[in-house]
Amino acid sequence: MRIGNDRGRYADRREANPSLKSGGPSSLPPFSSSTSVTLQYDTINTVDQLEQFCEEIADCSLIAFDTEFVSEDSYRPQLCLIQVAAGDRLALIDPVHVDRTEAFWELLAEPGR
Repeated sequence: MRIGNDRGRYADRREANPSLKSGGPSSLPPFSSSTSVTLQYDTINTVDQLEQFCEEIADCSLIAFDTEFVSEDSYRPQLCLIQVAAGDRLALIDPVHVDRTEAFWELLAEPGR
């Protein structure tokens, strides 16, 4: 694969994958600033809710998460939000209210995951 010729840095990649020429798969509708998407998600504020959510997503082959921390007022950052996507589920876990988040971390650390 050549990169960096007179046809552009990623020209060979675009030729190998035609969907990159248009910026993505042709089956996707064009995006406009007026496009609105409504997402359904769970808000998890208790240990019981977290444990139930973890049981429900335990069989998902892929679990994605993102964490947010606050550290303006202390040397040690404080975990303030965990965002999770698994299967067709989305969840916001509030670790400020859920004082024990071990169920989620243990799920991620299971052997074979």
